[in-house]
Formats: sequence, C-alpha cells, structure tokens
Amino acid sequence: MEQNPEEEKQVQERSFEEEEEEFTDEEDNSTLERDEVEEVKLEYPQRLSQDASSFEVSEDKEVILPDGNIYKGQWKDKKPHGEGRLELKTGGYYQGEFYEGKPHGKGLRIHPDGSEYEGDFVQGKAQGYGVFKHKTGIYKGYWKNDQKHGDDCDEVWPDGTTYNGSYERGMMNGKGLLIYSDTSMFEGDFVNNQMQGYGIFVWPEGKRYEGSWVKSRMQGQGTMKWSNGNKYVGEWHRSKRKGYGIFYFNNGDRYEGNFELGEMHGEGTFYRSKKVIKGVWEKGKLKRKHKHDEEKEEDSSPEVRQLDISNQDFDASPVNYRIKITEPSSPPPDDSAATASTNQKAK
Repeated sequence: MEQNPEEEKQVQERSFEEEEEEFTDEEDNSTLERDEVEEVKLEYPQRLSQDASSFEVSEDKEVILPDGNIYKGQWKDKKPHGEGRLELKTGGYYQGEFYEGKPHGKGLRIHPDGSEYEGDFVQGKAQGYGVFKHKTGIYKGYWKNDQKHGDDCDEVWPDGTTYNGSYERGMMNGKGLLIYSDTSMFEGDFVNNQMQGYGIFVWPEGKRYEGSWVKSRMQGQGTMKWSNGNKYVGEWHRSKRKGYGIFYFNNGDRYEGNFELGEMHGEGTFYRSKKVIKGVWEKGKLKRKHKHDEEKEEDSSPEVRQLDISNQDFDASPVNYRIKITEPSSPPPDDSAATASTNQKAK
C-alpha cells in the first residue's frame, strides 16, 4: 500500500529523531565512561567537568592524590596552581602558593618533627628569604635550593649563642660574628662551620687573639694579648705557641726565640733591664747559656720567668669552642614538591 507524500515525510522524521536520540544516548554513555576513568585516575571523590583542561576546585573540597597525600585548593591544567594546602600522609603539610604543581611563592612548610619553614619557595624548594624554626634554634635569612645561603643571616641557638654573617650551602662560610652564651666571641672568616682564615677571638676575662686560624684552632701568625698586659707575637700551631715568637712581659721583660708546645724551647734570648741572656731553652727553662753572654746583674734567674709564660697558656683554647651544630642545617627533605603535582593526566 502506497503512502502519500505527507505520511512518508512523517515516518522519515520519526526515524531521524529515533536515530538522533540513540546517538545522543551513546554519546552520553561515552562521556560518563571517560569521567569515570578520570575519577579513578585522580582518586577524586566526584566527577570532573567535561572541560578538564582548565578548572578550579574550591577550598572546601579535598583531592586525594594517587600517592595518598591530600590537596585542597586551586587548580590549573590538572595541577595545584594558586593558593592551596597539601597534607602529607607521612605527617606535616605545606600551605601557600603553588605554581604548576609545586610550592612556589610564599608559603609555610610544617615537618613531622614540628620544625617549620616560612618564607619564599621556588619550584618546591626553599629559596629567597625565610625563617626556619626547629627544636635547636631559629634561623632567619636567605636560602638557595633548600639550604641556608646568603649574606647578613641570623641564627640563634637555645643556649643563647648567636651568629650573624654569611652562609653557603647550608654552612657558615665567609665573614661572620659568632657570640657564645658566656660572651666569648669570634669575628672573622668561616669555612664550612669552622673558624678558618683571619679572625679575632675574645674571651670573657678579656684575653684576645688576632691572627690566622685553621679548623677552629689558632695556627700561623697571630698575636695574643692578656688583660694583665702580657703579649705574645709569633707563630702558632694547634692553638699552642710553636716556632719563632716574642713574648712581652708586663714588667718590661721579653723573650725572643723558639717555642714548642707553648713554652720557650730551643734557641732564644731573654731580655731584662740591663741583662741579656742568649742560650738554649728546654720546656721553658734555660738549659745552656752561650759563653759570650754578658750578665751585669745577678738578681733573678730568667728560669723563674717561664712560670709566667706557662700560666698564660690557653686554659680556654678555641678548640673548646668549636662549633658543634647537630641540628639539621636546612629543612629536612620531604616529598611535598614531588607529590603536589598530579602529572598523571586522564586519558
């Protein structure tokens, strides 16, 4: 039976509508499947929008990352970007600015041990100016690649010891001023947390050394002055007088010659008023006089003077003040930089 043109047109329209409805259902199902894949990939509690290339998540929503860390904040291109907070499954968190999945800009990083860093970040690491607080002190200064690095930095230890100066690669390097809790102080050059180069050390009782240092010990040329007026100018080795030097006594006497382990030892000349004694000394005592010595006075033997020198030996050698820093020199490493990014994009 033939259909008139009008009926044939109506049948074709119904067939087209059914095909269109079927196609739409298939497309919806396909879209749903893609959303579900994305949901599993990011372990995100709700389906993402169809346009997942650029989106934001409000701060009251949490994203569980594949590694178990939790991020809450702003997103861009499937990465934390903007303001946010990253809670680490190992403990601690980072809160602040993110850029392309990493802490970048201003932020606060709390570590599992309770230590904290607040300041500048670059690509997930402390860099710029920041304050690091930990159980063994506070550091305020500059950073590079997660290490203390820069000039005019300040650090304070629990016992009151303070340092102001330069850091490099996490350690005191360059010029600095170190003041101990007992008011002793060193000002000069540092190399890898050691006094090394030129520097001045002053003790609480007023004793003062100025000269060369090697590994936090007086070594090389240097001058020691005591509060009672005695003075030594000469060579040092491991914080002891060793080599050639001159010891000036506060009564005007002086000794010029060789020293060993802090005492007059070897060839030397002793001057007292009108008396000049040249000879060989051993452990602070005159062992043998030279025959041509001329003695115009016999009042007191120079051997007695060696007691004055031994009494001036270091009772508080800088080696006892060597810098012992057992706390971490930079924030302990964590995986905040690595885990902040959701680089596994939905396929």
